[in-house]
Amino acid sequence: MSRNGVISIGIVLALPLIFFWRTVFLGQAALPSNVTWDALANFYPIKLLVAEQFRQGLLPLWNPYILGGMPLLADVLSAPFYPLDVLYYLFPNPLAYSWLWIVYLWCAGTFTYIFLRQLCQGKVGPLIGAIVFMFNGTAIGVMVFKVHVATLLWLPLMLLATEKLTTRPSLKWASLLAAASGVSFLAGHTQTAIYLATVSAIYGGLRLALRRPQLHRRVLVKGFALLAASLFLGIALAAVQLLPSFEMLGLSAREAFTSERYREADGWEPRRFIYYGLVSFIPEFFLEGDLPMPTNPFLRGYDLPPRNYVGLLPLGLILIAVALRKDTPTRLIALLAGGFLLAFFLLATPAYTLATQAFPPLGVFLHRKGVTVYIALLAMLAGLGADHLLASEQGKQGIRRIFKGFASLWMLAALGFAGLSLFWVLGKDWLVSLGRRYVESHGFGTPAHPEPSEFYYGKVDFYVTWFSHHFNLLNPSIFVPILLGAVSILLMWLFLKGRLRQPQMGAFMVAIVVVDLFYAGWRFFPFTPVQELYPETEAVRFLKGEQAKGKQFRVLPGLVESGLKAEAVVPTRYVPVGTVLPSHVITPSDTTFHADTLIPHDLQSAIGYESLTVKRYIDLLLALDPGAGVTDVRLTMYSKSLLDMLNARYLISTAPLDDPALKLVIKERVWLYENPHPLPRVWLVNSAKVLPPGQGLRLLVRGEINPGKEALLEEDIHLALPQTGNPFSWRAEVEEYSPGRVRVRAATSEQAILILADTFYPGWKAKVNGKQAQVFPVDYVFRGLLVDPGEHRVEFAYEPDSFRIGWQISLAAALGIALLGGLGLRRTRAKS
Repeated sequence: MSRNGVISIGIVLALPLIFFWRTVFLGQAALPSNVTWDALANFYPIKLLVAEQFRQGLLPLWNPYILGGMPLLADVLSAPFYPLDVLYYLFPNPLAYSWLWIVYLWCAGTFTYIFLRQLCQGKVGPLIGAIVFMFNGTAIGVMVFKVHVATLLWLPLMLLATEKLTTRPSLKWASLLAAASGVSFLAGHTQTAIYLATVSAIYGGLRLALRRPQLHRRVLVKGFALLAASLFLGIALAAVQLLPSFEMLGLSAREAFTSERYREADGWEPRRFIYYGLVSFIPEFFLEGDLPMPTNPFLRGYDLPPRNYVGLLPLGLILIAVALRKDTPTRLIALLAGGFLLAFFLLATPAYTLATQAFPPLGVFLHRKGVTVYIALLAMLAGLGADHLLASEQGKQGIRRIFKGFASLWMLAALGFAGLSLFWVLGKDWLVSLGRRYVESHGFGTPAHPEPSEFYYGKVDFYVTWFSHHFNLLNPSIFVPILLGAVSILLMWLFLKGRLRQPQMGAFMVAIVVVDLFYAGWRFFPFTPVQELYPETEAVRFLKGEQAKGKQFRVLPGLVESGLKAEAVVPTRYVPVGTVLPSHVITPSDTTFHADTLIPHDLQSAIGYESLTVKRYIDLLLALDPGAGVTDVRLTMYSKSLLDMLNARYLISTAPLDDPALKLVIKERVWLYENPHPLPRVWLVNSAKVLPPGQGLRLLVRGEINPGKEALLEEDIHLALPQTGNPFSWRAEVEEYSPGRVRVRAATSEQAILILADTFYPGWKAKVNGKQAQVFPVDYVFRGLLVDPGEHRVEFAYEPDSFRIGWQISLAAALGIALLGGLGLRRTRAKS
């Protein structure tokens, strides 16, 4: 490698350390302090659970901590077999988790640089492409979610292998493509991995088709065969993750997500054009203080940081690549980027609604996820454009035209913002007066304007203040992008005039891109002192102390409203039709107890937050509270029977609850209540009722079945009739409770059903006194089995066939990839 190449790689490795300087030098975690972020509410707790199970010598198959227990491996976000996460498994703490992102960026930048070096003449273009790939708005915006970047970083390596495979088909490049594709599926975001495989397939297929006149038919067929085989082997390599996940998809509540909800969340209504258009040039335009979302109600709920931001100078470089480069790889990358852009618009049309209605699984693949791949392709185009700018001697006329257009656009934007800034500064009082007169002329207290006049006066003041703040040239959010644009235009002018040499121009371009993306990224990326993560409050210490006494229980945390500093809304009292038990509103709880954040404290929650949740459990909660949610599960009400049934001994609220059945234990920032007499984690009954699942669920919710006395079954198991004259007696205790394994000692005076208050799910098997026993659903959500009179040792074990078959397929695929790679290297050495 040349001296310049070593310097470029050094820059790629150094920049993530600089961006994460608070982690490297101050020991701060690259995690948000507010648990309403997915990173802290879900991703980190789940990854911590995976690490702890590995450290205990267990396979991370089951998560007993949320939603009554649910599959862990089947949750693709857990990504237990992703090789780059080994560092965290060795040191499971927030700092090691933060260093994972540095490792991800190292890999992303290095892979991008190596790929672009195959297409570029110089080294500055690949370096700029790598920088934009690492620090664009998408990479920084989704980095706290981890799995997006962990998956996306394999795209340049897959394109490198595909490019080599289609120009000179060989087994070693086929093995590299298979390995990179397989690892991307293991990274934790299946949607993005599917996008990457699709990009590789289209790129490779078109590359081979366009080279058809130059290639012998045998070579062409070999290229297509190796391309298809590589992607197939990649999917097979990830079978250990994919098979349990697809099994979970069929048993999950995700189907409750409708195409209409996706269109509402991701649709491209006119105001989105305004938003995404502005933040493509001014990423902080809608930022207000330290809030992670726009404060303007007109745009509230839109993502910040802006995921479509690639920097100002890179926009011009992308235009140069698309308009002036004539090589096939550049045109294919531009075609793929254009295809994703077109898909964003098409998927927001009624056609998408019809497609998801005809094929519901399509609804899982949100079109917004494709933005990550689209921006990654733009980053590569920026690098290709930079290379063309610095290396081209014949295409300067075309570059000058693009330069003039870019300069004209910047001039119009600068003048426009200057005019608007002056307008808002000088006309602020007049606008407030105009707005107030509008309110007075339209009246208030009417159906069209039901609020009092002060409310609408406040809205007028807010909007005028907001616009005067944002359309202000002295605002750094406006001033810095305009300054960066001016510097970029000046440097381009000097270079085109011959006043700057190629090395100088390259250095200035790298510096501008770094300053631009770092300035934007640092404003949006969170860093938090480790001690502020998952604080151990008085309530947490009490619960851990109770658990240390050998008590088994779940906690029912209250509702937490999403969004920083959002005003919590207490829902109105809701009583399901037909219910005979008192229901109580749950008020917003302390953020310590949100979603999956009890996992780091080794406490089990009756609710949780997962992308896929077990349908049976969610059906039970939705039957009681239709607003409970499907993924981010939050109850706005409860019933005593629900608490008892779920073994929920403690309930948390931020306001006192008027419920005589509960006992106040702690009044801290939260109210911690005890439900004194819930059902135990395991119990026995000698009576059962057989009903279809839907009908039985309704009876449970209405309280017409007492789970402690009678089991609700879906099939007749031929339970012996209760003995007359002799009282039914039983005892049961959990001797061992670990993820994926539960041991129970039980005794019964007559044949009975042993019920374990954990979620029923395929793959759970049981032995009674060493002999296999059938596990069946009881009370719609729980696991049960039949035991005869006498004493018994019962063992439940989670041994899913999907995992067994999956790891066998993955092992075979890994051996096949290794064989292909070995043969390819051997042939290469033989030829050399």
